[in-house]
Amino acid sequence: MHSDRKAAGHLPMASGARSLVMDFRLAPEHPYPAQLDAAETAYRWLLSQGHEPRNIGSTGHSIGGTLAVRLPLRLLAKGEAAPGAIVSVSPWTDLTLQNASVDENEDNDKMLSRNTLELFRAAWLQEPEWTSPPSRSAS
Repeated sequence: MHSDRKAAGHLPMASGARSLVMDFRLAPEHPYPAQLDAAETAYRWLLSQGHEPRNIGSTGHSIGGTLAVRLPLRLLAKGEAAPGAIVSVSPWTDLTLQNASVDENEDNDKMLSRNTLELFRAAWLQEPEWTSPPSRSAS
């Protein structure tokens, strides 16, 4: 949350919008879907404050970018209105790690090697053999 406050401040200044920055629980102490549950809670709070779904943007980068996309998908699966905009910067969209670019970019990306991504996936999902989105949803 603290690392994103500056960007979250610049976006509203440039667009004339307001911003809500949420601090979600981290893995491995809080595995997925705790983070998505927090995003849904924040979205529902905005609705309770009178904001229309079409005027809410779901945004984030890295794993937050993943959540920015997963939140509207969860809401739509429930038959509910989704945020009017999604801004997803550098999301992690292939948690299966089956895309060839994971290995092809090994020499270019020193931070996110296959081993590192497998470690992150195991911590976040706590299901190392995960190959498709978990069917769990918030109640």
